[in-house]
Order: sequence, then structure tokens, then C-alpha cells
Amino acid sequence: MTGDEQLRRFGERLREARLLTAFNQQEFAALGGVKKNSQVSYETGKTAPTVEYLYRLAGNDIDIGYLLTGRRDDGSQGSEERQLIDMFGKLGAREREAISTMLAILTGNPLGMDRFRLDRPSDTVHAPRQGFTGESDG
Repeated sequence: MTGDEQLRRFGERLREARLLTAFNQQEFAALGGVKKNSQVSYETGKTAPTVEYLYRLAGNDIDIGYLLTGRRDDGSQGSEERQLIDMFGKLGAREREAISTMLAILTGNPLGMDRFRLDRPSDTVHAPRQGFTGESDG
């Protein structure tokens, strides 16, 4: 990955962090001790931030490790993951099983697929197969 690409991705993560804090660019820039135009340059990937800026953000509970690498080493989730977990927790057992099965199918992960057997009528979407009583093809 080129330096320009890394800087662009850093800017995207920085913008994401700012939006999660519900600060505008002016307010977030103040957290880092810079002016709004510097914040804009950082978020657009035009300029690399200073170490002082990063230290100030870290002092305000911004995960600079995530900003720099895109990985969360502390096991925490991003806002999208937290939102999905919260929504999943509000589902009943049957809905959770359906979502888990769907995710297993979509990701190609066979874990938990033994619960989903089409030989049990309760696991099918359709009614049990009945004999056809319509006209013959002949």
C-alpha cells in the first residue's frame, strides 16, 4: 500500500472517530490542538497529522492505534458492530437462530449448521411435500 493510500485510510478512520464523538470538525480540531483547516487536511488525507495532535487525541479517549492501523487491539468493536450486537440481543431465540443460520450460510462458516436440517418440517420455509394431484403431462 502506498503512503498516499495509507494517509487516505487514516483520514477515513479519523473522520469516523470524529463522527462517533458527535463533534464537528472545528470542535474535534480543538481536541487535537489544531485549527479546522488542519483537521480537514487530515480527514481528506492531504496532510499527515503531527505526533502532538495524536497525543492530544489519545488524551481525549480517541483510539489512535485504530486510527493508525485500522485494528482494535483492545477487543472493542466499532460502532457498527456494537449496533449489530445490540439489535441481535433484542431478538427472540427463534430470530437469533435464523440470523445465525443466515450468517453461517453467507460467510461459508459451517459452525452451527447441524441445527439446520431440512429433514425436519419445522426447519423448512415451505409446507411438507404433498403428493401432486393435478393433471398428468400426457
